[in-house]
Amino acid sequence: MSDKVVIAKLIAANSDHITYEQYKEASSSVWSDYVKVNVDGSFCQHIKCLHCAMLLKWKQCDGTSGLINHSKSCAKNKALIVS
Repeated sequence: MSDKVVIAKLIAANSDHITYEQYKEASSSVWSDYVKVNVDGSFCQHIKCLHCAMLLKWKQCDGTSGLINHSKSCAKNKALIVS
């Protein structure tokens, strides 16, 4: 079972092992749409979209292009649902 599946199950179960935090070192405004996911107080290299709750694998060296791309597609999907 992948880390992402395990983390998703913990989130779905509202586990006390999961906490969220804003990325404090963020310089991009795209981070207002995401929170870092911590398991037992340690960052688990996954972030959560605050709009669709999707988990994305992320580490600091990845930058923000993946986040920006997800935000664009997330906004498009949201617009399609509302229409």
